Amino acid sequence: GALCGLLCLGLTHACFDVRLKDLCSPKLIERLESLATTAYEAFQDYAKRPPPPSATAADLASQPSYFDDDLRCYTYGWAAGEEEEHGQQQRDLGAWQYWHPRAHQEVPKLDQPPVHTFTSVLCWCAADRVRRIFAHRDNRAKAEIWGQRAEEMSAVILQRAWSLERKAFTSFWGGAVVGPSLLRLAEVGIIKANDPRFASTVECFEADAPKVALSLSVENAPQVGGLLQAGEDAWLDSVRSYCMSSNTMLWYAEALRAVGRIDDAKKLFNSITACANDCGLLSQSIDMRTR
Repeated sequence: GALCGLLCLGLTHACFDVRLKDLCSPKLIERLESLATTAYEAFQDYAKRPPPPSATAADLASQPSYFDDDLRCYTYGWAAGEEEEHGQQQRDLGAWQYWHPRAHQEVPKLDQPPVHTFTSVLCWCAADRVRRIFAHRDNRAKAEIWGQRAEEMSAVILQRAWSLERKAFTSFWGGAVVGPSLLRLAEVGIIKANDPRFASTVECFEADAPKVALSLSVENAPQVGGLLQAGEDAWLDSVRSYCMSSNTMLWYAEALRAVGRIDDAKKLFNSITACANDCGLLSQSIDMRTR
């Protein structure tokens, strides 16, 4: 479903840009509708999944999906006391030794994995973009069909991804953690930038940033692990530094601009560009406290 949505997002532009009019063939439109149909069917499966028993279960029982929301796709490391065993590996990788507390939590077993919010949003994107294409080409019948499907999907997403406790959209339906992908909700159009729900989601992302960082450097790792296993967030006070991916920081800057925090967006964007090397290239990640 997510891949179909990404393809529809990328290829829809060809149907609106006059410079690409030769690419917008009936065959392309047929293919985009096929992709949207696959995404819609995948979404129907997501909508049938039962809610997780708790927000913690939703956050921990998820399957690796969207890189910037899921530490398992990025992080590697070892707990305190394992340095000697992995020392040569560390030198071979040329990497810092980081330990991320969330990587060592016990994963609850669920019959079906929780639904990743942005994956479901990408399914909606497929339906919405196909609707726009048919409306642009005056095919009102198909535009109405896909418009109804898009509205149906957005209603489910905005209801099941919303956390009343956090007052924010969360990375997984029924979860509690607000990950980087949610910074793109206004960008793709499922919610307006001036919607108070998006502004509060951005604020919750700021609070959760260390939880979704690529890697952490913490003091007294065993004690931190105990706090995390107990479901407490006091471990955040022990964080010395943490790294976020460069694209997450760029999404964050755009989200700040979208919600009207222009000065914050400019400061962040200037800080990001200052991290570029002599060739103007950014590294994969940026250390948010030591840079």
